[in-house]
Amino acid sequence: MGSGVSELAELLELLHGARDRSRTVRATIREWHHGERSSRAFKRHVQESKATAYTEARTVGEDSPPEAWESLTRLWVEKPARIREERENPHWERLLVIRDGERWWSYSPQMGVRSNEADPGVRSGAGQLSEHHLDPASLIAALDFEVLGRRIFAGRPALEVRATPRLSAEAMPAHALFLLGHGGDEFRLLVDRERGVLLRTEARLEGQPFLVREALEVSFDEDFPWETFAFVPHAGESVRPPRVPSLRPVSIEEAARLAPFTVFIPKRVPAGWGMDVRYLHPEERPPVSASVAIWYRPPDATHVISLGERAADESRPSVHAPTREVERRGRRVFVWTPEKESAQEHPRIWLDLEGTRIELGTDLDLETLLEIADSLAPAPTEPLRLSE
Repeated sequence: MGSGVSELAELLELLHGARDRSRTVRATIREWHHGERSSRAFKRHVQESKATAYTEARTVGEDSPPEAWESLTRLWVEKPARIREERENPHWERLLVIRDGERWWSYSPQMGVRSNEADPGVRSGAGQLSEHHLDPASLIAALDFEVLGRRIFAGRPALEVRATPRLSAEAMPAHALFLLGHGGDEFRLLVDRERGVLLRTEARLEGQPFLVREALEVSFDEDFPWETFAFVPHAGESVRPPRVPSLRPVSIEEAARLAPFTVFIPKRVPAGWGMDVRYLHPEERPPVSASVAIWYRPPDATHVISLGERAADESRPSVHAPTREVERRGRRVFVWTPEKESAQEHPRIWLDLEGTRIELGTDLDLETLLEIADSLAPAPTEPLRLSE
């Protein structure tokens, strides 16, 4: 028993003081995800924590996503606040992020160069990957620990640890286990016995891993050349502000005039419900298609009907699996309903209408939603004018 207590004390001391045991860190980190298990774990987290609604989506006709995938991150950290991350993923594009104090820059082929130089109030996500790995003290309050043994990993002496959530999902701080794996019911950790950093984390659900982050190599207290944290854009690349396009409020008539597709609205909605309309301007970089979002709500906001619209030829219909296809007035309609009654998931339908792809959702019943879809008609482009 004494040995177990001493090992646990050693572990807690290592975790608590990890951030102060190195001046610089350089590491190559492998990240592994299992798609289906990750999805189940996150759904479990949402349900148990009563978090914001989450619904999984797929695309009609799209090949099934890979069962598992990996990514690689090269990391340089110079304390107190200089970070460089180079991320590679076979399914997404390369990403470079550099942070030097409050200033940051990012580059990817799709997004181009973005920086907060002209908008310093915008923070960067640079360094999130290393947050728990290099300063894991916050995990002490979130997890119960059991030291399983000692081993060598990535050339470093390590404690092998089993950890389980200390608090209920609802009581757990929102981001306490974000980087370890939301929804995990068990975690396996390898803790560096000299530095206290996490060399490896493995999130498990029902005994099976769904998210692994591990250092393939790691070194401490090196001196980095100045250019490590300097950003020089490629020739022809201009530095753009950090804020990405967002939906802006418009009238339904303005949305109908701006959109490069026909905007549809229902002829019939419950009496007294108000309309909220937003328009998203198209962008070349990142590639963003024009879209219109419409919500109908009663004065007390107890219910909602939502419509999302974009040009049908710009993307395939995104639907929630599993769906069924029905025919309404000669139109093909894809229908999705939750497996069971839930405060977080509600019926949704999709259809293409005269070149417009329309997604409708509501917290009312499915038949009401289908009736709304039956009544869709082109929105006016000019305000209604009363005759004298």
